[in-house]
Amino acid sequence: MNERNVVPGTFRPPERRVRPSVEPQRPAPPAAALGPSGEAGSGMEVQEEELGTVHAQHMYKLRCECGRSWFALELPKLVQCPACHKPSLVSE
Repeated sequence: MNERNVVPGTFRPPERRVRPSVEPQRPAPPAAALGPSGEAGSGMEVQEEELGTVHAQHMYKLRCECGRSWFALELPKLVQCPACHKPSLVSE
């Protein structure tokens, strides 16, 4: 690499060499891919279907100190364990 002294205000950026751009030729689409007006299609098939609905639910897994666990759809404040029958406060 060569060292050069540059005086402030006299620095010129290097010149860019411009190359002629050549676009690659694309093959013509087959006749089956052409639309009714003769234009090329995207090759994508589109189908329409009726949309359904889905309802989501939260499910909570509760676990007692005795080791028994069970599920509930609502988060209660107080529960009674199905195994030991001990009333307990539910913590999140």
